[in-house]
Amino acid sequence: MRFLAAIAFAIAAAIAAPAVAAPDSPCAKAARGTPMLACLLDRTAQTLDSDAGAKFPDETAIQWVKFNEVAADAGDVARTRLSADRIPGGLQRRLAEARFAALLARNGDRKRSVAILDAMLAQPLAAGQVDWAIANVLVALNDPKRISAWLEGEPPDRRVNSLLALVRAQQEAGHLDRADRLLRDFGGKGSAEHTAIIVHSDTALDFVAAGRLDAAQRMLALLPDLDRPRIAARIALKQDELGKRAVAEKALDALLVASPRSSDAKLARALVYARHGDFAAAQKRFPSALSYDQALLDELLALLVKSGQANRALAMIGTMNNSKDKALAFARLSLVSSERGNKAEAARFLAGARGILDPLVNLKHGAAPLLIDYSTALGDTVKAMVALDEAVEGRAFTNQLEIAVQADRFGLARPGVMTGLIATNKALFERMVADGDPGSVRRVVTRPWRLAAAIAAYLDGGLVAEAVLIADVENQQPLGKTGDFLAIAQYIANH
Repeated sequence: MRFLAAIAFAIAAAIAAPAVAAPDSPCAKAARGTPMLACLLDRTAQTLDSDAGAKFPDETAIQWVKFNEVAADAGDVARTRLSADRIPGGLQRRLAEARFAALLARNGDRKRSVAILDAMLAQPLAAGQVDWAIANVLVALNDPKRISAWLEGEPPDRRVNSLLALVRAQQEAGHLDRADRLLRDFGGKGSAEHTAIIVHSDTALDFVAAGRLDAAQRMLALLPDLDRPRIAARIALKQDELGKRAVAEKALDALLVASPRSSDAKLARALVYARHGDFAAAQKRFPSALSYDQALLDELLALLVKSGQANRALAMIGTMNNSKDKALAFARLSLVSSERGNKAEAARFLAGARGILDPLVNLKHGAAPLLIDYSTALGDTVKAMVALDEAVEGRAFTNQLEIAVQADRFGLARPGVMTGLIATNKALFERMVADGDPGSVRRVVTRPWRLAAAIAAYLDGGLVAEAVLIADVENQQPLGKTGDFLAIAQYIANH
């Protein structure tokens, strides 16, 4: 999904801008890895600095920010500096300068890195804002005294979020011990009336996934009240995974007493029962809710199906209050059944997904607003069709979706709907690539979202040169092309 988000601007530019002649693709011929990455970034920079970039200053600024992120991820100091200089002042420029300073620190140039940090410290952000830039540079410098001085000097309304920004930066740098130490040393110094913004919940979840339950527990007191039950439930489930079922059940029972309306706590309790074979109790405990912790829901329903309890899974889905969640659950269980070789069961689940989605996809007018939240369900439904060897039916479903969206005047401007178009096409293209016929994909790339889907499918299949070629040849809009190039460059930097 990260790739799909990265190319959203490329699609918009491809729809809006006038067509030009398609060039050759020198970057597709470059050697894999650093040479190809450098080629993509250099061609992107040339376009953004050209008249084509000047015509769309806001979009160009967005792409320079993405350029800066990619260059920093690749450890490219020169191109990180270049892009930071192109970004207008404001928060994005501050973050770009921080990426450059962090790279300098990691490369041993502490003097220049500290100079940039000191300039940032002299211009603090407004009260209440999270200064991710300062946190990232401090972590790269690994200077405990500076970290301590910064936290002690932060105002009470910002101190907790600044601490957790540092913790997150240490996590992302792979320094879990340092992240845990920060929580131990500073976690109790925040003001009781100031808690973290909800974005920091992912940091707690990553501690849980790594088995750092003490650190996750320390974060609970710092998180918003609304999100604490979800994190507490995840901690208990990790205890269960580690063989401490009694501890997990005791924690979940206490959580249910403290937060009796928490669907996360109820779902976690049901999952513990299912993990240990008590499917009747799992069904009884399953909550009827408007939203769910998706990872826990997927695990529970898949476990039921794999254990021959498909009817219980169907009954649980029937109690859900959100049709989006129902459609996604049906589609994913169809995929699980296909993997198990139970085609009849897979078809049954697929029929459930299509029973929800077909009426929406077949609307000739007004479908797009209704489909905004269904992008993942749409993509997984087509995957389920492909898994049942119904690729032709999947193409018909996707074609109808395209017709419905384009019938809406603003359909293509709705990001969630565009993501759905990409996801459904990507599911079809992945099969073509997997079947050893990647060239056939190019023949059906007749829409901007199909191009985005093709690039994503090629990258998932490790066909980087093919992704570069199709982006270069098929995307004839300058800023659309650079958006594709940056998405591919990000893939290379991360692999």
